[in-house]
Amino acid sequence: MVKVASEKCFNHPEREAAARCPECGRFYCRECVTEYDFRILCAKCLSRKGLGQSTRSRSVLGFAGKAVCLVLSLFFTWFTFFLLGKGLAALPNVISHEDIFLESSPWWDADTGESGDGI
Repeated sequence: MVKVASEKCFNHPEREAAARCPECGRFYCRECVTEYDFRILCAKCLSRKGLGQSTRSRSVLGFAGKAVCLVLSLFFTWFTFFLLGKGLAALPNVISHEDIFLESSPWWDADTGESGDGI
């Protein structure tokens, strides 16, 4: 097993290696490696895999997914209130408000028949 500290950077032979790329197996200094998706990769392996482009396409798909979720949630909310309104409209009209009149006097005149000035 080779120790990383005893190796030199592939791009900078005067520098001590800090990491080994799991894709190509070469040793690199801290400036030559990048952490991506919890892995340390060199710049060549990162560009060879096209990971930079997939990140951009993933963000576009993320925006489209969020837009679809927004439209579906608005439709679901509208449909819920639509069904609730249909259900309320289908209830029978049990209480008829046409025959109810205010026959009693207002609450401030109920006891004394006066306006309640206290004079």
